[in-house]
Amino acid sequence: MDDSSSRGDASASPDVGPQATTTAGPVQRLFSFLRAHPILCLLILTPGIPEYLSSSSPVYTIVLNPPQFVFQLAANLGLYGPGVLLIREAIIRWNKGWGSVLLLGAAYGILEEGIALSTLFNPGAGPVGQLGYFGHWLGVSWVRSAGILPVHMIFSISIPILLLGLALPATRGKSLLSRRGIVAVAAILTADVASLFWSYFWRSTSGWVLPSSCRASPSWAGWSYR
Repeated sequence: MDDSSSRGDASASPDVGPQATTTAGPVQRLFSFLRAHPILCLLILTPGIPEYLSSSSPVYTIVLNPPQFVFQLAANLGLYGPGVLLIREAIIRWNKGWGSVLLLGAAYGILEEGIALSTLFNPGAGPVGQLGYFGHWLGVSWVRSAGILPVHMIFSISIPILLLGLALPATRGKSLLSRRGIVAVAAILTADVASLFWSYFWRSTSGWVLPSSCRASPSWAGWSYR
């Protein structure tokens, strides 16, 4: 009985091995690919976390309205991707910590919400809805600012950078962009912000929206460098 039982176990074991290998194979290949392309990994984390996990950009449009989904995906990648890449690069090159990450995240939030979408200053901005008419003082929607800037500081910037370091420890403290890469990424971010501003909110924004945003965002960036 013991010999036959052991032979049965031995004959059963080869069946388990190939199944485990087949199951783990695609996962291992995926992680190997992401390890070789950390920038892509970061681009998946943002806008994936702040936009699609939060349903701010609905995923179902890929079925109901594919052109809208493609446009939103391109616009989101053009905003969040360059933003988080530039902030991570600045932190590494300036040798700064998480406090600077949060400050630069606030600067990014002002850039996106203040200039690209004008939700911090324009009460008629589409994404805000009726909330845009509450809490205005000195031309700023403080209710909207208090709610949306921490979202960008934490979910758009800090968490993707943290998760990249946890998922790919080899990237910690390592630069992902060359000087040319920084220029190219900054150009993409500038073009995306400008196109969103001109396409959606230029006619409904008053002349002080852009100057106010341009003063606020560099101020937060300067504080993070100190």
